[in-house]
Amino acid sequence: MISLPLQRAKATAIGDTVFSFATENGRTVYFSNLEPFDCHAEGDRAARLLRIARFARHGVRHKHLMEAFGVGRTTVHRAQKRLAEDGERSFHAPRRGRGASVLVGETAAAERLLASGMSGAAAARELGVSVATMNHNRRKGRIGRGDGRSGSALRRAALGGGQWRRAGGAADAAAGGAAGAGS
Repeated sequence: MISLPLQRAKATAIGDTVFSFATENGRTVYFSNLEPFDCHAEGDRAARLLRIARFARHGVRHKHLMEAFGVGRTTVHRAQKRLAEDGERSFHAPRRGRGASVLVGETAAAERLLASGMSGAAAARELGVSVATMNHNRRKGRIGRGDGRSGSALRRAALGGGQWRRAGGAADAAAGGAAGAGS
């Protein structure tokens, strides 16, 4: 006796629905019972998320999608929300980047502003870059000091070759001045 729903032999069932999918020759093919109805390239994450969102929109339980596709609940929910709010085109739109973390043409200007005594945040505002970008470049030693060393590198050098001295730390105990001893 044949039981419904019918599935392809090597296809992954999506819960207890009539839908399944299989990857063949670098293509992911989606089936309704035994009939293929959609496909995309195997590594196309955007197309895969779009299919997940479509299944969710048509009533397939999130639990079944999570198990079949190996994604988290949040991924399913966000894909469904994205489909509802922004449509199918949003899945194939170019992703928004984080922006540059390296000062390209502004290093000389940044050096000049910092050398004049301006704070890092004020220099960042003056140059039109984020404070995080300015701090990142200062930590990496690209700007801030003429010798290329950051403030923490200078402090380590002043302490004698990179040892950090903390109150009550091993360096203080070795020197005989443990903080809090006898007070």
